[in-house]
Amino acid sequence: MTKLVIFRPVGNLETQGFSVHLIIQEKSDSPAENQPTIHTLLDLDKTNALPPNPELAAHLHHHWLELYRPLGEPARTRKLEVVEVEYEGTLKQRIHHCKTSAQELCDRMKAWLDSDSFHSLDKQLRENLNPDDSIQFLIRTEDPQLLKLPWQEWDFFHHYSQAEPARIPLQSQPTGISPKTPQSAKIRILAILGHSQGIDVDKDRKILENLPNTETTFLVEKTHQDINDQLWEQSWDIIFFAGHSETINDTGRIYINPTDYLTVNELWCALKKAVKRGLKLAIFNSCDGLGLAQQLDDLNIPQMIVMRELIPDKVAQAFLTYFLTEFAGGQSFHQAVRSARERLQGMETDFPCASWLPLICQNLITVPTSWQELGGISNLNLSLDYPSLDPIPKNRGFVTRFNHFSKLTLILLFGGLISYFFLGFRIAPWFNKLGVKNYNQGQLLKAQFYYRFATLLDINYPHPHYNLAWLCEKNLKDTNCAMKAYEKAALRGLAEAHAQLALGQIRGNFPEASLSHVWQCLTLTEYDAVKAACFKNRGLIRFTEGRLSEAEDDLKQAIQLEVDSPHAHCLLAQVLEATERPKAAEDAWKNTLHYAKSKYYRPELDECIGEAKQRLQDLED
Repeated sequence: MTKLVIFRPVGNLETQGFSVHLIIQEKSDSPAENQPTIHTLLDLDKTNALPPNPELAAHLHHHWLELYRPLGEPARTRKLEVVEVEYEGTLKQRIHHCKTSAQELCDRMKAWLDSDSFHSLDKQLRENLNPDDSIQFLIRTEDPQLLKLPWQEWDFFHHYSQAEPARIPLQSQPTGISPKTPQSAKIRILAILGHSQGIDVDKDRKILENLPNTETTFLVEKTHQDINDQLWEQSWDIIFFAGHSETINDTGRIYINPTDYLTVNELWCALKKAVKRGLKLAIFNSCDGLGLAQQLDDLNIPQMIVMRELIPDKVAQAFLTYFLTEFAGGQSFHQAVRSARERLQGMETDFPCASWLPLICQNLITVPTSWQELGGISNLNLSLDYPSLDPIPKNRGFVTRFNHFSKLTLILLFGGLISYFFLGFRIAPWFNKLGVKNYNQGQLLKAQFYYRFATLLDINYPHPHYNLAWLCEKNLKDTNCAMKAYEKAALRGLAEAHAQLALGQIRGNFPEASLSHVWQCLTLTEYDAVKAACFKNRGLIRFTEGRLSEAEDDLKQAIQLEVDSPHAHCLLAQVLEATERPKAAEDAWKNTLHYAKSKYYRPELDECIGEAKQRLQDLED
């Protein structure tokens, strides 16, 4: 019996606080059909459950960046700073300050979770769980501040010894993994040992070589092509990476040899292929893995382990040893991670916060729970978002009074009504995703049908309206169809639709209407990329109205939220030129060209690219 807790906070830590959507489900296996059944024990929304706490946010930033990172231990990050040799007392002092800061961070977080507004939700959480339950505690967020908090120090996890916090993305979908046959199949591991200057990845290799029932292929400081070929040509149960890695501007990098690094985008197709062939677990035993995890979300890898921050080399080796010993020895995946993480506490005399670093990131799907299942002995896939629909049983004593036509009519009528009122809102996302799939395959007519059908199934569901609008605008070039669909999505509270309507109103020279949509967008969204688009649109409006100082502020906020937006840099360059700051404008034009290269081609980029090239040429002349 397993309990699933889905904890979704919506908001921000510094100014808004968080509303929380809490779901508790119980999963049990049916011996007759060997299929799990799900019972929902609690489904609760609580607005303003956790208050804003700017002091906690400030201390979180201060702890990791100003006290933890400067400790100077050999870590699995590319940027190895030269650390001056210091007396032992000085190093001990820095470790002491980091430990003191860690305790203060824990105290601040616990006080925040002990807020009066959170008490009722906390009480219901504990009333629906038993201390001896096996619990998957899934935090559904992409907020980097929340993910950097030491959730495992919350007293909830102290009382529930079989619970371990894990992060899941906001969007999850079934992976379609098939179980292995025969039962004796070995667990196949692809171990990528990357750039290792200053660290010892050979110890990782020895640990993997000693695992039972495994077949491991090692790629040591290989090229992009070597790694790509292995992912395409073979099926893997586990992908493992050890070496230097880092996150720059929310983009994760793994350094595969002394001169080259890879991003997720550069391995996207190969990793997608690996997932389809049965990849179940990815382990990144390297530094600063949150950026990697967020980029890997769309691949729907069932389970991942990443490190929240820079990880000392000795801690990385110890975690791998502890985790694989527990997991291969029969512990469930979540419990093995917890046991290995807690054992790291014994290293915190020399390596503060070591037990805070490992983090599970997973899809919302039930995944292999034991080493044996990972090898293919048993493997169940279950989507929590898309439950199977049981057929409506026949009532033979009633239907015999009707002829065949009447029976069919009655069944269809009642089946349709029941499906619409009770299942429509569950089925609608599935049809919306069918639309997205067909759109990506170029089947526009099918995509349009699925989007429209999804809107009929759930009248409050905004996403198919938005996707339909995108299809009308980008592919059918039907502005009227697009604006109507965007309006319907906006009426249902989708911030991205307000951003698109704002842009449409700007093009139509209706600044007041556009500003209204920008305000709605900033009020509704929790995503930085959407906020960036809204600030950029408002900056454009204020620039056209000659409000240059306000326009500059908006565009800089947009760039701060999404640094690689060529449009925002292009607009900022024009504002800087209008305020007679040629050197700053030149930098902005250069950024426009630089970030335009990293974006997928879009026709609307041409004007900015052309203008940037022309202005830089003029400055050179």
